[in-house]
Amino acid sequence: MSIIKSVIFFILILILVSCTHDDGYRVEGNRVVFEQPWNEGYGTKISELDADVATFEVLGNDNLSWAKDKDKIWWGYMEFNNMDPSTFEALTISVGKDKDKVICGNRIMKEANPAEFKIRTYIDKKGKKNTYGVDKHGAFLCSDYPNGYSYLSSNSIEFFQKLEDGFYKDKEKVWWGHLALPDVKSSKFKVLSGGYATDENHIYYHWRIVQGADLATFKVTGSMYAQDKNYRYEMERRVKR
Repeated sequence: MSIIKSVIFFILILILVSCTHDDGYRVEGNRVVFEQPWNEGYGTKISELDADVATFEVLGNDNLSWAKDKDKIWWGYMEFNNMDPSTFEALTISVGKDKDKVICGNRIMKEANPAEFKIRTYIDKKGKKNTYGVDKHGAFLCSDYPNGYSYLSSNSIEFFQKLEDGFYKDKEKVWWGHLALPDVKSSKFKVLSGGYATDENHIYYHWRIVQGADLATFKVTGSMYAQDKNYRYEMERRVKR
């Protein structure tokens, strides 16, 4: 093969390799497919959906999330025929609801009341957008917990708020993620940094009490590290000076 032919062949290969579709939903003739990254970035996986092409529609502005036809709802390639397409709303990339149910990814949040359920948005100090759901009886964190979400029961949801470093609180309780902090005074609770927080009685690392910490001299020295007049700490554990 001549040098010119070799160059042309190489250019054609590059063009063919580069002609890939965007990830997400698309209609191809009489079928609907969902394409997603696969095997840690080495290619994509294409799933054909059992969808009615004439009524298929991508919901929201994100082509990597929710879609529906006249009979079904999809989250990516996962199909739900127990949701009502006519009343379904895509609320976030992973949360949606119909007249009867609220769903987190592929899990129904059985404690949630769809008539009351709404999304709250929190912007952290770095400008990152965080969302969580609430109804009149609790908050819902949609993520990779064992059941796909976490429910934080609250008797004062009007005071519920997300704080820094994964902490949440209402008028009575404080949580780190989905875990309630022990023996905490919510009204006096303050996030420090590095995963540490305090009220007027204790220092906490995430949801655990830092036993014996001196509140007056306690200071954070880095992520997961702190010290007081008596000890140095790694997370909630004492270490030698």
